[in-house]
Amino acid sequence: SRFYTTNNPDTAEIISNKALQLAQKLNYQYGTALAYNSLGSALTTKSKYDEAIQVLLKSLNIYEKLKHKKGITNVCNTIANVYMGLNNASKAYDYYLRCYNIAGEKPVSEHMLTVASFGLGNVLLEENKQMEAIGYFKKAIEGFEKAGNTQNVAIAMTMIGECYIYNSDYASAEPYFLAALPVLEKMNDEYSVAVTCANLGEIELRKKNYTNSFNYFDRALKLNQKRKAWDNIRNNALSLSNLMEKQNK
Repeated sequence: SRFYTTNNPDTAEIISNKALQLAQKLNYQYGTALAYNSLGSALTTKSKYDEAIQVLLKSLNIYEKLKHKKGITNVCNTIANVYMGLNNASKAYDYYLRCYNIAGEKPVSEHMLTVASFGLGNVLLEENKQMEAIGYFKKAIEGFEKAGNTQNVAIAMTMIGECYIYNSDYASAEPYFLAALPVLEKMNDEYSVAVTCANLGEIELRKKNYTNSFNYFDRALKLNQKRKAWDNIRNNALSLSNLMEKQNK
């Protein structure tokens, strides 16, 4: 059901339930844990977070009894994602950290260590602990680079840039956004390109490079108009208005 989890969660839920019934009938513990995990992921995709947590905890309990490291880290990461969906940063942090610590035990699971680092960075950013977040995002970048995952490297770079923006450290933020932008453009990730352009527009505004600032803000606005992202359109328009005021226009 892995293919269907994100693309067709309804189908994934049906397949996972059938797999669960079969595994339980055969008393196949690993298969039962795997089915619970798949079912929990499908429910998470459908935003049925409370149901997902109950199912995922059953999966985690079995994996722990089996001492199945990969299963434990995968489920902990998924549970953390669910708690992020529920806006429970404290619980999300606990499960990301658990995933991170277990993944770091020998033999190290580089993939899950990287994934958990990114998750921890996100939680810490949400909790306004930007400098701690940057440390985890940098660890995530190292892992993504080792795996050749340039897309996630770029996304992690934008997160570091946003951490610096929150601390009003525009000079430190700029190189991260500039490095990420061409990769995001190549990905055709219009949302991330628009956000990055808006941040670069703000940085250029602070530097009083008004022409560059206008170009970035205007590009962000046009991308968001294309996406019909009304909240972002309003923010871009306000940024352009502020820019005009700075120039006494």
